[in-house]
Amino acid sequence: MARILLRADDLGYSEGVNCGLAWACDNGLPMSVGLMMNLPDVRHGYELIAGRGHCLGMHTTISAGHPLSDPAEVPSLVDENGAFHPSDFYRNATSDPATLADVEREAEAQYQTFIELTGHEPDYVDVHAVSSENFVIGARNTAKRHGKPFSYLAPSGRAMRVGSSDLLLHGSQGDLDQLIAAVMDADAQTATPVVHALMLHPGFVDAQLMRTSSLTLPRTVDAEILRSPELQELAARSDVELVTYRDL
Repeated sequence: MARILLRADDLGYSEGVNCGLAWACDNGLPMSVGLMMNLPDVRHGYELIAGRGHCLGMHTTISAGHPLSDPAEVPSLVDENGAFHPSDFYRNATSDPATLADVEREAEAQYQTFIELTGHEPDYVDVHAVSSENFVIGARNTAKRHGKPFSYLAPSGRAMRVGSSDLLLHGSQGDLDQLIAAVMDADAQTATPVVHALMLHPGFVDAQLMRTSSLTLPRTVDAEILRSPELQELAARSDVELVTYRDL
């Protein structure tokens, strides 16, 4: 039986993203939703989905918006204006610009803000990916300190240990049929059981998203995938079990 985890990232990125994500996740299926705690619209996003029973995680961020820590206390993560360095800053760096101490300080600040907003700890911790080994290590250390499952962007085709399960990430590519075929093929070829995480970024497009992100229109496709009859048919299959990070 294929175990599949439906993951919706970036709640809080903008009001448009929030509205699209909330619409997409109102599908009657078990969903894992990642909150970007340092962004101004995260409260708006949380209020749209609060009480729906979703598995809620902390989508740890060091490449969008401003830190929740004092910028002076996380100098390796910020520019001269106190904003996080963008993702291309990390991609173009010849060595890791983020220090482990700064990442752990900021990840803990985001963790505590998650508790303040929701009234409970996150069900899991993951990362809004940038090319920084210290970012992954620091976020993982924060998750471990609080006893929470942690996942990151492992190399394509390589499973990672999350909780007591092996997790394999699959990007949506905007084609649900192709995605399902890839998942079922990978499941048939694995020697040991794995959980297949379908990593999607559902949302609607607004001006804030257009100004600040390179991932725009594909979010609307991911939103449609999560509300599609084909996904409902997948969930009803006898050889498929839908899970969340709570089950790992």
